[in-house]
Amino acid sequence: MAGGRCFALGPGLWQLQAAVAPGQGTDDTLTARCAFHFCLDNSGSMGRNTKEAQDCFAQLVEHATAPCSMTVFASNAVTLSSSLTTPAEVRNLMLPRQGQTDISSGVARCLELIMEQEAGSAVATGSAGAVHHVLFLLSDGAHNVGPGPAQVFPRLAREIRSKAPQLRLSVVVVGISSSSSTCHGMLGRAELETVPLTRLEPIYYANSAAEMSTVLGELEVGILGLVGGRVARVELPPGTEGGFVRVPGEAAVGSMEVFVGPGGGQLELTLQAATAPSQLVVDGVKLTLTEDAFDEHVATEAVKRLIASLRERRVGSRTFDGSAAVAFLEPCIRAIANHQDAIFAASAEATKKDKRLTPAARVRQHKALAGAQHGARQLRNQLTEAVTFHSNDSAEQARFLTGASSKYGAKALRRAAGHGVSHFEAYVQSVAATAQELRLALRQDLLGHLARLQPEQRAVVARAMGSMPHASEDCLQRLIRDAQMLTPESCDVETATLLDSGCLVEALRKALGDCAASVSFVSLLSQWEQLAEWVQHASDREQIRAAGVGSEYELLMYVGMLGFPIKVGRSAATQMDPFQLKISFVHASPADSASICCAMQSEQTVSAPEGDEVKDLLLLVDPDCPNASGLALKCKLFDVYTSVVLCRDLHMYTGTPMRIALHAHALMSVVGSAGAATESQLEIALRICYSARKHFESEPWQKKEYERLLTQMQDWDELTTKEGVMDPSQLFLALTVFCDSERFADAVAPPAVLMALNETLARKARHRFKSQAGAEAHKAKILAAECVRGFLGITEDSAPQAAATDEPEPARADVEAGCQRDVNLDTAHFDFENFTLESLVPTLSAFSFAIALHAAMEQRGGGWSNLESDMERGRPAYKDVLAVLQSERPAMELHGACDFDKAHQQRILATMTAQAMLCSDSSERRELPDVREADTLSQIAVRLRMDTYSGRVAMKLQDWRAVAVDVTAARARAADIGQFEGMIGCHAHGLCKGSFWGLWDAARHDGYGGEKVRAFLSKANQDFANKYGSKDCASASKKR
Repeated sequence: MAGGRCFALGPGLWQLQAAVAPGQGTDDTLTARCAFHFCLDNSGSMGRNTKEAQDCFAQLVEHATAPCSMTVFASNAVTLSSSLTTPAEVRNLMLPRQGQTDISSGVARCLELIMEQEAGSAVATGSAGAVHHVLFLLSDGAHNVGPGPAQVFPRLAREIRSKAPQLRLSVVVVGISSSSSTCHGMLGRAELETVPLTRLEPIYYANSAAEMSTVLGELEVGILGLVGGRVARVELPPGTEGGFVRVPGEAAVGSMEVFVGPGGGQLELTLQAATAPSQLVVDGVKLTLTEDAFDEHVATEAVKRLIASLRERRVGSRTFDGSAAVAFLEPCIRAIANHQDAIFAASAEATKKDKRLTPAARVRQHKALAGAQHGARQLRNQLTEAVTFHSNDSAEQARFLTGASSKYGAKALRRAAGHGVSHFEAYVQSVAATAQELRLALRQDLLGHLARLQPEQRAVVARAMGSMPHASEDCLQRLIRDAQMLTPESCDVETATLLDSGCLVEALRKALGDCAASVSFVSLLSQWEQLAEWVQHASDREQIRAAGVGSEYELLMYVGMLGFPIKVGRSAATQMDPFQLKISFVHASPADSASICCAMQSEQTVSAPEGDEVKDLLLLVDPDCPNASGLALKCKLFDVYTSVVLCRDLHMYTGTPMRIALHAHALMSVVGSAGAATESQLEIALRICYSARKHFESEPWQKKEYERLLTQMQDWDELTTKEGVMDPSQLFLALTVFCDSERFADAVAPPAVLMALNETLARKARHRFKSQAGAEAHKAKILAAECVRGFLGITEDSAPQAAATDEPEPARADVEAGCQRDVNLDTAHFDFENFTLESLVPTLSAFSFAIALHAAMEQRGGGWSNLESDMERGRPAYKDVLAVLQSERPAMELHGACDFDKAHQQRILATMTAQAMLCSDSSERRELPDVREADTLSQIAVRLRMDTYSGRVAMKLQDWRAVAVDVTAARARAADIGQFEGMIGCHAHGLCKGSFWGLWDAARHDGYGGEKVRAFLSKANQDFANKYGSKDCASASKKR
């Protein structure tokens, strides 16, 4: 090669690229000579692992081209041989006796040997630096004898620079177990190494000796990749200003040694200079450099290499300057970010010009935008991690150096996108198979729409289709006239082509006007068009692969369907129980899942027309496209999407309950809001119910489950988690999808409403106090009781007092009968009224919606089956239902819904709150007294005061036991040996705790050699005698 190129990496920084041929240099006969020097830990902790490591190192000798050496260190260092040329010679070396760990002496001895060989090589060849020396340092423990590496390694580095300035030395570190000192290995690399081997790991680390052979095997693979390479010297021409950068923040150097892989390779160098360099000297050969345009990929890789060098310095250097490193790299990262912003702006402009991207274009756009956005952000995260890292743990340091602990960019969606190929192939097959079935389903939905058109609407469709070239006039007229008699399978080729073309969809949109199916505000496609796109672009696996789809998430960007934007609140528990999620809003403007997934993965912000950012969609069986949307949702790909929405992971789908959970929570979000609902909100609620019923048709066991929940409400049974109610939203999904039930009135009667309200409040209280207690159940109970005491005005003084220590307690029933029963409500301590009323608004609103929906169905007749049919016909067919829901929805007030006098509302609210807080667990909520009864609050007050009384009695017993121990000890000290043995009985461990330790204290009072000690120990078990049988044992081990 005659030259290379360079470009500006930042102010005063240049990235250089130059290709180097295998023999390029001043001496074409120069052969790459390499010697390996093994510095092996032979301390006692290594045991037989020293021999195993010796055998593993023997394999590496085959790859050296100069004599190798083996040095072992324990309490001191010994060179076993300096002329090893075969694996057998290494294996036959006899290991000396093991001892402590003196890492410094081992490395110092190796370097003495290396410099001796270097001097001999210089005499033989007439030039220094002819041999590339590689030092392998393996240890399983920290340095524990002799001067430490921190003192020795810098001195050794100075000696190398003064005595062998041309020495070409690389250091490879192997750490075994967390007892090894990763920082000492990195210090050795920082101080001693002159030729970094960037193709190898900074450290080869094994968590235990059992993993050592595996790690050394990985090292051998890395060494194999270097065989045939050589060291080259790079420098700037004389008189050229500037220097090469090895580590950001450290001084630049005028020349340096770099390793060139087998067959030559591309040199990647970072130069600090005011102006662009025009030449580079490699092994004495001048190469011309041409200034080039900014190359984002090369710049990113350069910054990554510089950050990797920072990691080593962070762990090994004693003088690491993080601020200087940041000041050096930040301009480089900013240059990359500016370049990426320009790419992003260009892509965004292209998107504005053509919103209707094809699936393949959507995937290509994502890949372009993902690359444009993530690079600079990821580099900044890596830099921050490298600069701020701090740990004295060797295992953690090793993970940091090798990148195993990296967390930057580790979002769940991105992690999940790399899952196994077998999953992906199954999803591709499912998408392609679904596409085949969707073609017929889409035809069926179109025929259904045509069959339901009014005469004037059919005329509009005919006029709109009159000029279309897709079909003859006869075919069009026959299709419009006989749509109800046609089936997707019986259509002739001309009719099928017309149905598949999409022209009819445009004509229907004109005919239906405002009642036409909505379109995605992102892709501008209707549900039918979105699914038709699926059929057109994903009908077979090869077609999908040809579009560049390579992961599950890219598949989600490739095909999709319309859904309503939702905001999902997740917790860790959502992965196990999907009903632990929360949905805070559902917007009426639909979006398509493919576009939203593309935006999410590319980290673009998509805002709904209503104003909120859209990250998730609620996918429903769509009455505008019932057959096709229902079929599409059965595709395995939407199992993946459901998993993403609930858990932000591609592979956490556990079945239909996850989809039903989304339906239930979305319904509560829509109908549970305070105030009058809009017509669009009510329509969403109906669509959610419609979709849930369609899911129940295909999953009969789920239908039975929700019928059971409705029966529980109708029978006024318990509604706790133990009874299968994972979340109250399930109750209202059951109440609405089966609101045409004969016993609906029982499910909304005051007892049923009150039970649902109490259960909702209990769960709210449990969540409140568990959050305050850091999920500690016992602490949460204490906090709840303190809160109830506060707002009921129950003080310590109002609770019964315990009797004196020497007096027995009366019967508990008698104490309880005499306990105070009054309360003094205090909303200043805790506003229980506001807490309860606010908590119950969504539940009361949901009951109101269900009652109104039931009334609408009663008026029109036919129940849900009739409403489903009308929803498929279009909004005009069910506008009467929307009108009833909007104008005749009852205003549910607590006293009316639960059948109590409003004058007593404050007391009842206090009772509901107290009962919910004190009995928040399922096991505590069985057969609770009616909160509407005045005596229920008195019972709660008595319970709290009796709890205080019980605590006082417990303290009294504790005091009594302490007195009993003192009395027992005093009696035992005064007793003679016969009386003492009688007090012990046949076995000391048969005594109560107080008597046992009281007698033992008395025995020790006479001294450990006394009769009472011997008598006590003779009747105690052997373990006690071993632990406490002497003064030394007792003082060292007794724990009371």
